[in-house]
Amino acid sequence: MALRITALAATLVITMSACGTTDPDTNIRIQGSVSAAVDVSPIVGAEVSVRKMELTSDTHIVAAWTDSEGGYSLSFVEEEFCPEWLLKIRVSKEGFRTKDYTRSGYNLGNDPTYIRCTEETQTIDFQLEREP
Repeated sequence: MALRITALAATLVITMSACGTTDPDTNIRIQGSVSAAVDVSPIVGAEVSVRKMELTSDTHIVAAWTDSEGGYSLSFVEEEFCPEWLLKIRVSKEGFRTKDYTRSGYNLGNDPTYIRCTEETQTIDFQLEREP
């Protein structure tokens, strides 16, 4: 019986460590650009926001607006537990379709358009489609 409980505990530890970072605080830095999907021209004044998905709504964490070259930079501290699968990036600008990027959504695999819980600066570029 003791062997069975030990094996179960080991499995739980492995599963929890695979879910996200358990470090006390993670300083997350993201930079990149926002451009139009049609001609890759920079989109000035687009809002790039980070949100944490909750059961019924999202909690706004931080936002930045793109500069004259479509570039943005933002940072925030995720305290205690950093749940990559709950963090969402929303990119919006009037005249363009708003896009949400999450790890749990359609961006699985090698697509880098989701937030990783790492201290390294992440570069994430976005392209928005114009509204019809």
